[in-house]
Amino acid sequence: MKNRFVLFTHEHLFRSIRVVGVTSIHPPRFPYETRLGLPAFKMNQLEEFKPDLVQLFSPASLGWTGITYKMRHPEVPLIANFQTDIASMSGEFGYGAVEAIVWWLLKASNQLT
Repeated sequence: MKNRFVLFTHEHLFRSIRVVGVTSIHPPRFPYETRLGLPAFKMNQLEEFKPDLVQLFSPASLGWTGITYKMRHPEVPLIANFQTDIASMSGEFGYGAVEAIVWWLLKASNQLT
């Protein structure tokens, strides 16, 4: 069986794989390279692809598309890794008012993976 891979990201990083672009934003006061992929719910592309596994590189924001897919397809394994501590960064970069909300969202997504 030929390996298949689809990447959902805000940048076209590789030419040998299918890339589904999503809108992303740069939160003011965050480091320039920090972007949040908006949960555009590209479900039609994900449904068409029919993944054997869904990996969330960040369950925040864009990760909710993968979580929604998992809820619709409980037989498909869902794994998540946390590369950026977006909740703590919220407080460090002047968004302390939303830090507790971000932690709640991350905990909720962790319970689904």
